Amino acid sequence: MADAQDAATSAQQASDETPPFRTILIASAAMIGAVLGFTMLDAVNKVLVKTYNPFFLSWARSAGQVLILLALIPLLGAGKLFRTNRPLLQVARGFCIAGVSLSVTLAVRHLPLVETYVIGFLAPFLATVIASIVLAERATPFQWGVITAGFVGVLIALRPGTPEFSWPLIYPVAFAVINSVYFVLTRLGARTETPEAQLFYVGVFATAALSVFMPFHWEAPTAAAWGLISLTGLLGTTAHILLIYAFSRGATAVISPMVYTQIIWSAIIGYVVFDDVPLWTTWIGAAVVVIAGIALIRSQAQTSRRARPAD
Repeated sequence: MADAQDAATSAQQASDETPPFRTILIASAAMIGAVLGFTMLDAVNKVLVKTYNPFFLSWARSAGQVLILLALIPLLGAGKLFRTNRPLLQVARGFCIAGVSLSVTLAVRHLPLVETYVIGFLAPFLATVIASIVLAERATPFQWGVITAGFVGVLIALRPGTPEFSWPLIYPVAFAVINSVYFVLTRLGARTETPEAQLFYVGVFATAALSVFMPFHWEAPTAAAWGLISLTGLLGTTAHILLIYAFSRGATAVISPMVYTQIIWSAIIGYVVFDDVPLWTTWIGAAVVVIAGIALIRSQAQTSRRARPAD
């Protein structure tokens, strides 16, 4: 989930030229595949977290991602993977993604996938607010209105004051807050770092941060559990590669909204695997968040094009 929403941030590295229609279709399919991969990853963790500690699962997922990327050096290239101009920024991103991984794993342990994602979709809106302060990226009045609408949509999904409003909702809220900081740091890093290095070092430093807790939370999984844990690393890495490919081929305003297909995938997987049926308020809140999110993405793309100096 955290990684799927990072699509909006990765858009800064996308090509600005209008690609052929066939290329747009392929890029869109790659983005949808990436989102499905991240959703499946969280679904596997939802199964595992019933038995295993979330610290251990988060550590194993990050460590698995690093090992897979190291194995892919012949394909990705050592230079793109290892070269970084801002190591401290990468450390901060790694710590953030460790918090994101923990919070989303705890969220899916207590809540349905759809509900977790709808609340988690606060992150792009929060990131825009933070970026306006930290990166001096001014939001337009329209964008502020869209951000407000996004918050309203999440409030509808949260249902404050109802019996369904309970303490586990703090986990997806924490996930959204930490993820928004991660978004801003990633956008900052995108100015000097390759996507491959951003992906590699976030895994390295997340693993390092979570390793501190391993003496207290180490588990001894069964062979079947190790298989599922390895699957999370494979799903995450594959989804990341698809995401990078999608944004190298498609325009921001076209590719980024595909993130919201996560609502569809999570509803299907949640119903088939976990017998979860979202409440009507969740669907209404999701609709508001998706519409507001797409409007924000397209508005930011238009603002970026207007701000770009003419050749």
